[in-house]
Amino acid sequence: MSEYENRWLPAGTVLSIVSTHFAASLNLNRDAASSRAREEILELLVAGTLLASPKGFLLPFADQNTEIERWFWFHRSESDGRKTEDYPESRLGQNVVTIPSDFWLPFRDYCGGAYADWNLGNFHITKFVDTNGGELSGSARNVLFDSIDLPAAWVMSSKTTVQATETASSESSKKRGGGRHRTWDWDGALLHLAAVAHLNPDGLLRNNGNEPNQSDIGKILGDWFFAQHDNSPHDSQLRAYGQKFQEAVDKIKAEKSK
Repeated sequence: MSEYENRWLPAGTVLSIVSTHFAASLNLNRDAASSRAREEILELLVAGTLLASPKGFLLPFADQNTEIERWFWFHRSESDGRKTEDYPESRLGQNVVTIPSDFWLPFRDYCGGAYADWNLGNFHITKFVDTNGGELSGSARNVLFDSIDLPAAWVMSSKTTVQATETASSESSKKRGGGRHRTWDWDGALLHLAAVAHLNPDGLLRNNGNEPNQSDIGKILGDWFFAQHDNSPHDSQLRAYGQKFQEAVDKIKAEKSK
């Protein structure tokens, strides 16, 4: 279990690590660094040099008899009408099964029928026509990546940047007289969030009318921090506040439904 916890990382965590590297090494803003990180990660996935697996396949009790379609399915319709189904491949000489590299093609090629939620690790393909005229469709849920496959430069650069940020924050706190001080103005960010929700006729709903997720809320908060301070808390902190916001909304909904 310890190897699973230390080696296989959630998609959102890997995206954050790689984004931090590109933000520091190329002096990119948050959105540009995240976009570059997604492109580079997907190139590795398509090439088969970065392994990915749904969380359900990595649990201690997982084996070839695990309910595969609960976590992953991948269908291919050839140009002549034949249909095939790609199940994950057994790798690493263990009961570890990984997602076929072809699954990632629609995401790398910006297909309109491919939808990704990196923070949740959910990836869905409704329809994608490959270069041979075949159609792909599929879904992978709660995906994790094998951190051993990540370039060392990405990981070390990210660690160095995070450590430097934490050191600077600590020094800033000491200069203000010691004691426990908030590094970030969360009160201001949350007031901004409330104002956006109040003034927008559709509240915080997405353009398609769906409820926002913790990533959506985190982006609103992160954009406010960048606008005010030209910097932002770590993505994990933003998502954590996004989750707290969702929990508060769900609690109010539950009370109203009584």
